[in-house]
Amino acid sequence: MSADEEKQRLIETLRAKDEALPEGFEFAPVMDRWTFNLGYRGGLFLWGTISGDARFKAGTPVHTTEIQEIDGALATRWCRTKNTLYRLGWPDAGLTPAATVALAATWPWAASLAGLSTGEHTLSAEAREIYKRLPDIAEDDWKERRMTAAALAPRLRIAGRYSVADAWTLLAADLNDKESAVAAAGLLATALAAGRAGDRVSEIAALLKVWEAAREGAIKAQRSEDHIAAAHRLAKQPPEPDWSKAKARIRVRRTSSTPLFVRMALQRTWQEARDLLLAELPVEAREAVDELNDREINSVIWWRRREAARDLAKRVGLKGYAKHSHCFRLLAVKPDEPHDVRWARAMLKDMIAGTGNVERALLAGWEQLAEYGSYPTPHSDDPFAATWHLSAHHGAAKVGNDLPPPEDDNAPTVPGGGVVVLPRLGGTSKSSSGREVDQEFREIVGKNLPLLCATDLARARANLFDEFPHLTAEIDLLLTGPIEGEPIRFPPTLLAGEPGGGKSRLARRLAEELRITLHRFDGSGSSDNAFGGTPRRWSSGEHCVPLEAVRRARAANPFLLIDEIDKAGNSRHNGSLDRALLPFLEPENARAYPDPYVQSEVDLSHVNYLLTANDATVLPGPFRDRLRIVTLPRPGIEHLPQLTRAIVADVAKTRGGDARWYPMLDDGELAVAESLWRGGSVRRLRAIVERILAHRERKPRN
Repeated sequence: MSADEEKQRLIETLRAKDEALPEGFEFAPVMDRWTFNLGYRGGLFLWGTISGDARFKAGTPVHTTEIQEIDGALATRWCRTKNTLYRLGWPDAGLTPAATVALAATWPWAASLAGLSTGEHTLSAEAREIYKRLPDIAEDDWKERRMTAAALAPRLRIAGRYSVADAWTLLAADLNDKESAVAAAGLLATALAAGRAGDRVSEIAALLKVWEAAREGAIKAQRSEDHIAAAHRLAKQPPEPDWSKAKARIRVRRTSSTPLFVRMALQRTWQEARDLLLAELPVEAREAVDELNDREINSVIWWRRREAARDLAKRVGLKGYAKHSHCFRLLAVKPDEPHDVRWARAMLKDMIAGTGNVERALLAGWEQLAEYGSYPTPHSDDPFAATWHLSAHHGAAKVGNDLPPPEDDNAPTVPGGGVVVLPRLGGTSKSSSGREVDQEFREIVGKNLPLLCATDLARARANLFDEFPHLTAEIDLLLTGPIEGEPIRFPPTLLAGEPGGGKSRLARRLAEELRITLHRFDGSGSSDNAFGGTPRRWSSGEHCVPLEAVRRARAANPFLLIDEIDKAGNSRHNGSLDRALLPFLEPENARAYPDPYVQSEVDLSHVNYLLTANDATVLPGPFRDRLRIVTLPRPGIEHLPQLTRAIVADVAKTRGGDARWYPMLDDGELAVAESLWRGGSVRRLRAIVERILAHRERKPRN
């Protein structure tokens, strides 16, 4: 009997007689890219990548103990080993899920294949509701189809099912959208580079060329066209793109004699640099790009990308490929880490001496980044986009016209250069108080202040979903307003919820993910109307709080967090905080607010307001009517693993240490945390985790 026949015999022998789902099925971890393997001494085992298990990092390849029972239904939904019950998701078919979807003939067939292989039984309740919308979408409504697939992908990625998320990412792609074409091309390039294309290398390579042309804006497809089928059609009849008229981002191309490190540094985005490296990685070195790193380096989460690149730099270096090791290290550069950027600048300086204008301009960009960090550019995670931005804005005048002008840069800009918040200072400048005002506002008076724009909302949503697993619907609501590439504009929003529920932390993390300055004002300590400013004739004279937020941010639309507004003093003798806030919440009034300290009208209509309260009902009705109230639910015990992981990372960041020295709580520590915290206050959970970490430090493990 052959090995395949023996495997099939064991599978049938182990099938359950009852087709009902076993107890605890919905809480079981998920196994993707799974396959059955025979043991050396007999027995059947399960191999795949796991997610939803606190014992393992999501996406970890796992070889289980011997299988005891397999689902008796026609579609294999679960498998039980000696120790664990698993839900079975995407089966291993040799190809990556993204390549499998790309090779389907049409979008409906690709979506059916992805849906069947993903497994409805493996989806969260929220993702399942989204998935069920697909059959009801009209056949010609391609926008809705893509949006539905795009909504599924981040939820699967947050769950740790990276390869499955890639398949839905490709289903959400659009040949007319450069950003999604970048993602699609990257997924197919990775399938080729990792040697996962099998005997369909030529087909995937042809499709890759189509998506690369779409990424450059060199081809167009009809909006109402099936992009999966269109890619196949264009792959069979390659278009003749007019690259001179392409309106995509400028890609610098050099001869093969130019070092790969330099050609990577000349790419416009991190994704393009990654694709170039993977495409030119020697076959012998590709063994280092295992399945886990393959997924991590394609993740939408930046820290995952950088960790995978850093790991691959070590692996490739140990195989003797020093030059390629440096290239992977370049992908691990963080723009606001001076040591990383200076290393990249030094490497480039040695390699591009005496070369052309473009190379020298890009070197100027790396030098600007090394000097200033990510402050002058909105690309706070992507060092390649940041250096292009800086070289276009700072180096073009010095080195010639090979670079695009600043207005063609990918970074979102605002026509007119921004907003003049403080046109002039009123009153006299001869008095001591007048001179103090002049000194205080010298840097913003009469100047255009930038409007900070939304960038990479998918990354922000993914990171926040990961940290706040109990608030996915609320985060979706908060991120509904901002539009990619446009100035961030939030309606005044009140976060209401129980004490310790993480309201202030959510506001802070939201601002961090959107790369926008947050200014905090303590509502519980306010018992008058000083929020709106006081005249300079008093010794305690001070400008209004929103103007202070603008002054500190040097931008017209910062976030202003008013914490615990329900605890503000309610005496009307000297005014109240809610009354002082009213004119700022009305755009018409805020556009010309008469600040009593600067004695001039200021434009504060672009400031974004976030408020927190334990009880929204105590606030006056007219004040509540001006707010969007978002009620935050209590976290449950099922959210414990994700919450503790986020807390441990935050503790490491607070203490200024390396996060790798603060590993995730193990099973025993999680059990202790679970026994002490049964849901509710995240503040209490943090205190529990800190005590566990303190105990760990007193009694360190090996």
